[in-house]
Amino acid sequence: MQAVTDSSFPEDVSKSGKPVVLFFWNEGCEHSTQISPALDELCKELDGVVEVKKIHFDQNSETAKKLSVSKTPAIVLHMNGENKATFTGEHKKQEIKDWIHARLSD
Repeated sequence: MQAVTDSSFPEDVSKSGKPVVLFFWNEGCEHSTQISPALDELCKELDGVVEVKKIHFDQNSETAKKLSVSKTPAIVLHMNGENKATFTGEHKKQEIKDWIHARLSD
C-alpha cells in the first residue's frame, strides 16, 4: 500500500485517474493495526478498480482537516478530485469491500 503525505496528496490522490481509497491510520491505534492487513489484501484484490493508499493521521493533519477526518481509523473514498464518502471505525475486510463497491455505484 503506497503511503501518501500532505505534500504528495495532490499528485497521488487528487490527480489519480482512478478512485482512491485513502486509509487514515495512527500509531498506537489498535483499530488501525487491526484494519491494515485487510486493506493490504484489498489493495491487491481491487487492483485496476481503485487505488488503496495510506496516510499517517498525526503527521498529515492538513489533509485530515481538508477531508474532515477527525479520528482513526478512517477510510475515505476520493473520486474525481473530491471526497465521496468516509467510513470510520474498525470493520472487517468484507464490510470495507462492500462499502467501497456500494460507494462506487452511487
